[in-house]
Amino acid sequence: MKLRITSEDLRLRLAPEDTASIAAGERVRETLRLPDGDVHVELLCEGREIGAALEGDTVCVRIPVAQATRWASGDEVTLTAELPNSRIVIEKDLGPS
Repeated sequence: MKLRITSEDLRLRLAPEDTASIAAGERVRETLRLPDGDVHVELLCEGREIGAALEGDTVCVRIPVAQATRWASGDEVTLTAELPNSRIVIEKDLGPS
């Protein structure tokens, strides 16, 4: 999973193996190891709508199970959710063309 953060959005780009995990209803987790501690990003299949929250040292992005499996198994490349102060973008990484 690749992560891009700007002041306006959080973008997750999922490798094919990450997309397969989401299709199976599993979580995807990445960890950045820093000298003062680790920072984690998780994509979880749960909840009623796409959303994000900071929980301790983890940025948790949630996507409803039905929406996640439909997206991961289908032709749609991008999911976008507008939040009050930001936007979440989840994309399939299709690799080089």
